[in-house]
Amino acid sequence: MGAKFAIDTNAIEAALSRHAKACLQISGGKDSAALAIALQEASIPFVAVFADTGWEAPETYAHLEVMERVLGVTIHRVGFPGGMRAKVLARAGFPARMQRWCTVELKVKPLDAFALALGEKEDRAVLQAVGIRAEESEKRAAMAEVEHDESRGLTVWRPLLHWTIEDVLAAHHRAGLPVNPLYQRGHERVGCWPCIYSSKAEIRLWAEQDPEGVKALAALEAV
Repeated sequence: MGAKFAIDTNAIEAALSRHAKACLQISGGKDSAALAIALQEASIPFVAVFADTGWEAPETYAHLEVMERVLGVTIHRVGFPGGMRAKVLARAGFPARMQRWCTVELKVKPLDAFALALGEKEDRAVLQAVGIRAEESEKRAAMAEVEHDESRGLTVWRPLLHWTIEDVLAAHHRAGLPVNPLYQRGHERVGCWPCIYSSKAEIRLWAEQDPEGVKALAALEAV
């Protein structure tokens, strides 16, 4: 078990006692992968699930397979039929910073439905485990390690809240798991390809590395 797998023992033992198991949200990025490693090291049972937006980089899809092989886990896939493209066509428009429907409709709702269905199957609520870290933003730093969301009917657990990037990379090293290659190619985040929150530098990298993706996006905009 990693030395930095520091959690509020009383809080999580109370939370786990009311839940069947942890439902780990996998993004294809380094933090959720580190959480999978940490849960294995702590012998905490979990079910891994990935919300496929249909808008991810090829490297991310390939990395999920690497994670399954190296960590010996099965990563379930959920998502809206047709993914981002279907949603864009149905709405006749793309998500925007002031209308960020993509996260809720393509990720949150499918992931919540999976967790709730898993809980019904096991006849006990499931604990949603997410790899959020406080040092990523002020908003995340203000989050609790364990909290119940009445509106969603789910309890969210953030075990890595106080981890540093060094802790995350150390976990990968212990498990012999490489990080998603997008990081090594200059990307700071892994997610939608591209994301509406991507910086100009990230958009430039995307355009340089995936010219066919640029053409596909331009064709979708023209519909």
